[in-house]
Amino acid sequence: EMQAGVGQWIEGWDKGIVGLCVGAKATIVIPPDLGYGDKDLPKVPAGSTLNFAVEVLDIMDKPPPPPNMFDTIDVNKDRMISRGELESFFANMKQQVPAGIFEGDDKNADGFISFDEFSGPKGLPREEL
Repeated sequence: EMQAGVGQWIEGWDKGIVGLCVGAKATIVIPPDLGYGDKDLPKVPAGSTLNFAVEVLDIMDKPPPPPNMFDTIDVNKDRMISRGELESFFANMKQQVPAGIFEGDDKNADGFISFDEFSGPKGLPREEL
């Protein structure tokens, strides 16, 4: 679930998907300048023309709900994020934990980040789910 026209996709996707109806099948051909351009990605060589076979399964009248990053990071589902869970999350993305992020969110300094303390995206409020 993604929203077209707001930069969540490469530009060629945004342009190619607009105008398709539910049930439509199409091949979207994206030239390099509307795709990844000169970027050399692991599975997409620089300068590639991209071809996608798509089928529109549904069209929603509102954007998809925001992600719930708290639940993604809280792998043991104890409703608390430990320093280890946060480090593992960033390591899986091959990134360093941003300086001060744990200390900034661990407002009561108990060594864990609770759902209420967490400053990242938490998805929709429970009553909207």
